[in-house]
Amino acid sequence: MFKGLKTFTLTAVLLVTLGMPSAASSLSQAQAENRARGFLQLLDKGFMDAAWQAMSPLFQGLSDQKEWKNRQQVIRTAYGALFSRELTKVSYRSTFSQSPDGDYVVIQFQASYQNKDEAKETLVLDCSNGQGCSIRQYVIQ
Repeated sequence: MFKGLKTFTLTAVLLVTLGMPSAASSLSQAQAENRARGFLQLLDKGFMDAAWQAMSPLFQGLSDQKEWKNRQQVIRTAYGALFSRELTKVSYRSTFSQSPDGDYVVIQFQASYQNKDEAKETLVLDCSNGQGCSIRQYVIQ
């Protein structure tokens, strides 16, 4: 009886462990959206240093902080005040360009600014390190 219980318990533990989602896929759409919106609010409020700190170490290693901050400020000034931002898509990936295979969440928003009626904002969360998700990339078009 106990041997059967041990086998059942071990089997159940293995099934649960093997079936556990990766860090990115366990992030709900609402959690991914909240993480992305938090980052976007930093940019919207002009907190470029805090936004830089939210970027992944890989992004920071591939980018120059001063140039990135200047680019964000130029874009934000040109586009003007944010009027609206709506979530359009959340997708989960195991690959992303110029990045090792891992756990990524791509979040897209449709936004409207004072001087740009239709903008598409795309954020990529890198959830590969097991310690939460950082921003791997942010693009506004």
